[in-house]
Amino acid sequence: QPAIYVLMLTQRVQPLVKRRRDLFNGDIELRIQELQAVLSQLGNKVDGLTAFYSATVEEVQREFSEALLRQRQDLETGIQMRVAEHYNTLHQQNNRPEAGFSD
Repeated sequence: QPAIYVLMLTQRVQPLVKRRRDLFNGDIELRIQELQAVLSQLGNKVDGLTAFYSATVEEVQREFSEALLRQRQDLETGIQMRVAEHYNTLHQQNNRPEAGFSD
């Protein structure tokens, strides 16, 4: 008698267990899909941030190069001006009549 009772109970419970298992599996699959969607969104954000970072680095490098070029040009211009001033001063000194000697 107990074996028949257990068999009957098992036959009654088995469909319930199967339904709960199917619901659980469906819930797990849904959560996996949600997590995959989140991972995909995060991947897109990482790609976007990487592109933004690369563009920013390129812009900073370009601006730095331009600033360095301007600074070099300013320095060269300043040096040329000082050389010209010194040359003019020397030229004027060489062309100046000596003090005390007049024609």
